[in-house]
Amino acid sequence: MEGEVLKYGWLIVLTLGQIIYIGLRVLRDRNHKKVSKENPSHGERLATLEKGQKIIEERLDKIEAKLS
Repeated sequence: MEGEVLKYGWLIVLTLGQIIYIGLRVLRDRNHKKVSKENPSHGERLATLEKGQKIIEERLDKIEAKLS
């Protein structure tokens, strides 16, 4: 009986260790994404798009003024 516990005990310990390790990696990656500069928030994305749209509108106004 004791032999069976030792036989499968190490497998249970390794499995639990892997579950904890994977859980910690998932949490670390999730926290890293929130702080990352490469992944801007929705507000920053909208601000960038609005700025680009404003520049395009100004260029179109200049082109229309030259054509008139």
